[in-house]
Amino acid sequence: MWDTWYVQQGETTHVYYLQTKIPNTKSKVPHTAIGHAISSDLLNWEELPGAIMPGDPNSPETAYDSGPLYTGSAVIHEGKFYNFYCGNHYCNYAENTPKNRQSMCLATSDDGTTFTKYEGNPIVEPTRGKYFNWFEELAPFQHHAHAWVDCRDMLVLKDPDNNGWLGYCVMRRKDAKDAFESSCIVLCKSDDLYHWTVGEPICTPNRFNCFEVPDVFQLDGRWFMLALTGNGYGQSERWTDKDLTGGTIVFESDSPVEPFIEVKDNLLLSDKHGAAQGYSARTVERNGERLMLFTRRCPGEFGNRLSWPVLLKRAGSNPGDGLNACYWSGCDKLFTKTRTSLHNIVIDKDKPHTIENANAHSAWMLFANSANFNTVTISLGSGLDSQPSYQILVNRKNKSVRLLDGSGKEITSRTLATLRGDLTSFRIVNDDGLIALYLNDILAVNHCLPEYKAGSVSLSLSTETLLAELMYSAAQ
Repeated sequence: MWDTWYVQQGETTHVYYLQTKIPNTKSKVPHTAIGHAISSDLLNWEELPGAIMPGDPNSPETAYDSGPLYTGSAVIHEGKFYNFYCGNHYCNYAENTPKNRQSMCLATSDDGTTFTKYEGNPIVEPTRGKYFNWFEELAPFQHHAHAWVDCRDMLVLKDPDNNGWLGYCVMRRKDAKDAFESSCIVLCKSDDLYHWTVGEPICTPNRFNCFEVPDVFQLDGRWFMLALTGNGYGQSERWTDKDLTGGTIVFESDSPVEPFIEVKDNLLLSDKHGAAQGYSARTVERNGERLMLFTRRCPGEFGNRLSWPVLLKRAGSNPGDGLNACYWSGCDKLFTKTRTSLHNIVIDKDKPHTIENANAHSAWMLFANSANFNTVTISLGSGLDSQPSYQILVNRKNKSVRLLDGSGKEITSRTLATLRGDLTSFRIVNDDGLIALYLNDILAVNHCLPEYKAGSVSLSLSTETLLAELMYSAAQ
């Protein structure tokens, strides 16, 4: 799987996602279809039959989405599911023109499982003369991310003022001199979810040359927009930390129809040293909480996996303070505290405290809370010389965390720009080699260590005491 989007139906959450066939398998799943699963707790999912399939490239009526199906969003209105998705059509109509026509399309369903494509597709394409279109020459941009004309990833929501529906779609402006100025998210409007007008750009930071998967929602009186960007689209040195290479960024606005302004260095997910580890963040409101899920990219046999939910909170009470992605207490049900509870561990510098019995579990969580520590070193190892070991370094003064390999080389790191006050706690969650590191319960780093096997965990402290507890997976 890769990109995802969600819709809540009572106690059931539907996820629609872009499918990708696992290499060297006999799966009959179409490589470019839109998959479907449901959950009652966002932790355990039931996979259902694919929701939407690509069209027939040999039929003029269905060729508009005969290429790979890309990201969209879904809403439920008067009992009917409206699933918006991006269709691709490889054109090759003329020399020196883009080879790909990209547009937003619609499919509807009465049960959320069996969808019928709207006969009027596509429903949204770039306005001629204002945004680059598929039949035009490529933009002569120095930093162009790809040879496609952007019209994708539209997020649809109900206008809170009851003026129909709002859609936020990725496009590219024609009046720009560089891709950094061209890429934008455009506000579209509809009265009936079928017929749409393409309006003006509502998000134009002029410093990223490409966006993906925007999400828009209201939280505690402010409107927020999330978007994915990074060096993979051509830009570089766009953040204060020059080693960052991608991430999910945050924008704020007073209303859903006014410009969204970037909150600088507010990355809910971050990638470093060119390793994309978390992307395609989308949210769902459930039981009054705004929960974010994302795709965790893992090499080899792991494949891409859906993350556990994280809880979005405002980083401060003032406009422009941005968001924090926080540990969600709903994940506690995955663990049990009955096996080990550690309190007031006294650490000698020459004798780290070692927890040996973690090797029977593929998932564990370590939570430590203290106002006394300066630095903490957590060593992860299987206890076998043939298996690699890793280190996690938590620095209280710098409000930072680093993940190192056995040779001491940095794999990734993060300093949290939105962490207010002192750093007093950290949390490490391991799910079969998927490592999530939290500072004051704010997600700082998530990374896949496919070669890590659950084993001994040792703690070395710069101070004498640390209140900690280790929890194991409830299902062993």
